[in-house]
Parts: sequence; structure tokens; C-alpha cells
Amino acid sequence: MADNLNAIPYMAYTYGQPETAVRNGINDTNYTVTSADTLVAYTTLTASRTVTLPSPASVPAGKQFIIKDESGSCSGSITLTVTGSIDGSANIVLNSAYANVRLYSNSAAWCKVGA
Repeated sequence: MADNLNAIPYMAYTYGQPETAVRNGINDTNYTVTSADTLVAYTTLTASRTVTLPSPASVPAGKQFIIKDESGSCSGSITLTVTGSIDGSANIVLNSAYANVRLYSNSAAWCKVGA
């Protein structure tokens, strides 16, 4: 029987309350993201839509949002435009099937995670 004399304790540290992922299914309409959202998932798209981000100062630093085309309908003619100051640009346009973007707030701007 092994003992735990050499085990390394692990503690997760965080600021504030632990965040619970909240998926918000959106059906073919423009949407304004709220601080309660985590995943904004478009379940149906028949036309181009706009997703408006809240002010980055209105959410805790590190708050993340994922905007996702779950429908597979994004294309060059049916797009999701995510508006807000994102990495120095005015918006991001999702224009391919099942496209997504993951963003976090640094309290001054929205920053994109990944490529």
C-alpha cells in the first residue's frame, strides 16, 4: 500500500466566485451579450446577424465569452459579426460553417484567445 508522504498538494486559486458556464442558444436574431452568458450559440441562421459585446469594463477582468455557429450556416453571405473593441479592431466577422471566437476582457478591451 502506497503512502502519500511524497504527494504534492494541489489547490486551485481564483478571484471572486467560481464561474458556471452558461450556454445561451440563439435562434436567428441579433443578440447583446450579458455578463451572465458564457457561450452564445447560434442554433439557426438564415441571415447575417450581429452579436454586441458589453463594455469590457462592465465585467470582471478575465471574463470569457465564446460566440459559436452551432447551426453550420455561417458562410460568406450569412455571417455573424461580433462588435466591440477586439484586439484593436472594431469587430470580428465569422463567415465559415461552425465558426467560433473565444474572447476575454482585460477590463479595457476584449482580447481574442487563439488564432
